[in-house]
Amino acid sequence: PNYRKIYITWATNVLPSEFNFEDINHPRENKIWFSGTLSKKGRNENFSVYRPFIKQCKKYGIAFVHNNPFINPLTDEEVIRRTKKSFLGVDLRGPEHVKNGYVPCRVFKSISWGHLGMTNSNEVFQELDGNVLYRRDPEILFDDALTGRSNKQFIKNSMLYVKENHTYLNRVDSILSIL
Repeated sequence: PNYRKIYITWATNVLPSEFNFEDINHPRENKIWFSGTLSKKGRNENFSVYRPFIKQCKKYGIAFVHNNPFINPLTDEEVIRRTKKSFLGVDLRGPEHVKNGYVPCRVFKSISWGHLGMTNSNEVFQELDGNVLYRRDPEILFDDALTGRSNKQFIKNSMLYVKENHTYLNRVDSILSIL
C-alpha cells in the first residue's frame, strides 16, 4: 500500500482566539518558575544543560523555582499563572532531545503566554522559522535573553507566528489534510 505520512510537533494549548498580546507586558517576578522534569541521569537527562543556566540565574540574583510535575502535579491554570509571572519562559533540551530533534510544547506555550521564546535546540529554532532566540550554550542563551526579553516587537511577531502555525487547530488541520 501507498501510505502517506505526517509528522506533527506539539503545539500551544491556547486557541487562536485566546491569544492576548498584552501578556507581553504581564508583570514579571525576579524568579524563573519552571514546571517540568529535571533529570540527572538516563536517556532524558537534561540537568547538564540546566545547571549552567541556573548558575547564570544565581549570578544575576534571579531565583530558579522548580516544580516537578510527577511529585507535585499542577493544574494547567497554575502552570500558566506561574509561567506568565516568570522572569523568563525557559525551555532547554537535554542532549538526547537535541540529538533526536525533539520539539516540545513548552516553547510554544511560553511564547503564546507572552514570553520571549528561547531554546538551545536548532530543531526548535527551525520549527519556529527563527521566531525564537537560539543559542546552543545555555549561559550565552541566558545572557542574550536578558536583552531579548525587552524586544516586544520580536515577542509579538513570535506570538503571531505561533498563533498562525502552532495551535492544536493547526494540528487538526494537518491531520485532516491527509485524509
